[in-house]
Amino acid sequence: MNGKNRFVRGALRADEGALDALYPRGAVCLLCGRASAGALLCADCGELLAAERLEGEDVPAAWPYEGLAGRLVRMLKDHAVAAAAEVLAAGVADAAGQAGEGAVTLTWVPMPPERLRERGIDHGRALAEAAARLLGQPCRQLLQRRPGSSRHTQRGLNAEERRRNVSDAFLCPASPPARVLLVDDVRTTGATLAACRECLLQAGAEEVAAVTATVAEFREDKSKEQMP
Repeated sequence: MNGKNRFVRGALRADEGALDALYPRGAVCLLCGRASAGALLCADCGELLAAERLEGEDVPAAWPYEGLAGRLVRMLKDHAVAAAAEVLAAGVADAAGQAGEGAVTLTWVPMPPERLRERGIDHGRALAEAAARLLGQPCRQLLQRRPGSSRHTQRGLNAEERRRNVSDAFLCPASPPARVLLVDDVRTTGATLAACRECLLQAGAEEVAAVTATVAEFREDKSKEQMP
C-alpha cells in the first residue's frame, strides 16, 4: 500500500472530513480509499454493497447494518461525511418501492438539537433529501423533538425501555400531507419509527410508511428487562 492510500485509510478511521480538503469529490472510494473514477464508490465496493442488499423486509430496509452500509451510516452520523448519504439514499429509494407508489412527501426522524450541534450534520435530513431527489418527490420537515425528550438515547436500552423512551418524544406542529414516507438511517426495534408514525397519524396524515437505509440485529440485555 502506498503512502497516499495509507493516509486515506487513516482519515477514514479518524476524521473523514479531511478527505474533502485533500481529494475532489469522487476521486477516491468512500469505503476503501482507492481511486473511484469519479464515483463515490469504486466498482468493487459498489458490487459488494449491492450483494448485501435485503429483500422482503416488513418495514423496508435496504441493507443489514452489520456490513458495508453500516460503515457508511457511521461515516455520515459520526464524521459528517455528507456524500455517504447519497450512496445510502440510492438503496432507500429502491426500498421505497415496497412502501407504495404515487405522490408522497418524505420526512425524517428529527435529531435532538444538542446532538446536531455536536455532529454538525442532521444525518436523517441529509438521507431523506437525497432519497427525495432520486424519487422526484418533495421532502419536508414534519416532526420536531418535544423539549426535554432527548435526555437518553436509545443505545443501551432494552426493547420496552426503547418504546417508553420515545413514546411521547415527537411533535407534528402543522398538518402533514395525506401520504408520508418516513426515512431513517437504522431500524433496530422500530420503536422510534413507530412513535414518529403515530405522531404523524394523530396530526392528520392518512398513510405513513417507513423506509430505513439499514436494519440492525437487536441483542437485548436480559438483565435490564426487570428495570422499572
